[in-house]
Amino acid sequence: MAEITENQLKTDIKSGNISNVYLFWGTDYYSIGLYTKGLINKLVDKNARDLNLHEFEGGSFDIGELGDACEGLPMFAEYNCCTVSDLNLFNTRDFSKESYDGLISIIEDIPETTVLILYFSSLDICKGKKNPEPAYKRLINAVTKKGTVCSFPVKTAADSAKTAAALAKKKKCVIGENELRQLCDICAYDMLMISSELDKLSAYAQDKPITPEMIELLCPGEDDAKIYDLTDALTAHNKQRALSVFGELLDMRSEPIVLLYSILGTYIDLFRAKTALKNRKSASDVKSDFSYGARGFTVDKAFRNAGRIPDEQLSRNIRMLLDCERLMKSRPEALHAEILEETIIKMLS
Repeated sequence: MAEITENQLKTDIKSGNISNVYLFWGTDYYSIGLYTKGLINKLVDKNARDLNLHEFEGGSFDIGELGDACEGLPMFAEYNCCTVSDLNLFNTRDFSKESYDGLISIIEDIPETTVLILYFSSLDICKGKKNPEPAYKRLINAVTKKGTVCSFPVKTAADSAKTAAALAKKKKCVIGENELRQLCDICAYDMLMISSELDKLSAYAQDKPITPEMIELLCPGEDDAKIYDLTDALTAHNKQRALSVFGELLDMRSEPIVLLYSILGTYIDLFRAKTALKNRKSASDVKSDFSYGARGFTVDKAFRNAGRIPDEQLSRNIRMLLDCERLMKSRPEALHAEILEETIIKMLS
């Protein structure tokens, strides 16, 4: 079939023009999650999901089980739906060539009564570049021939603001235009973070208007948003973006040692999320076990991003940050920014 735009995808889903295979990729993870959920709701009745919805995680599934699920017939419904989230093709140990061949065969021979959705809600298959990495070329070509591919680049600030306004209305948040713009700026127009912050603010306001003071009290500051942006760039292996944000943070007079601990904290969140996923634990378990309290949104973000960074790279980066801490503590404060910048460059090498 073809690679289409988000608007075309929206029209197709609404009109019932359904493909048998979908692949959603990009860095607008909020929209990817939204369309995946919307497509599932379109295809599978909520009361029949045990029968007609089969969900697989990209880092831990058996290709034979996926094949069996795709071959299954829908029960009292038009479609049998299978999903695979965040398939990591960068690590051949987790997903062998034989499994890759098997996945391509499943796509090529997908039954007319099955819809397979491959989506990336926390994994950047471009590694910070414009186009997908070579590891994904074969997969994208196979889906393009058999079904629908749709990319979701990060939206402009104006488009994100419109989405945030619609989201606030859906959540029944009482928030003015200026306050919503303030929240978008703080969250660097990250829709997943905006959604989480709106839930928090709405619960705090209790049907009263959300004020600028509430946003300042409950939401991360500009430095925090930039730090999340920096960590996102690091996990996506986007050197240019990471160094650009690091420079912006220094211009904002952020202390290098504080930046180091903030970056290290987000990596520890990622480590906990990865460990939890391997042991079939939820984000709620992590929040409870480690007493995150109001910072629970950082755990949700870590769970979304856990698939973006291989275990080996995560461990290596944490070791580098700990080495950086020891070095900074043994050197004059005037050298701290240079030491941290050198560490960031090493993490991206």
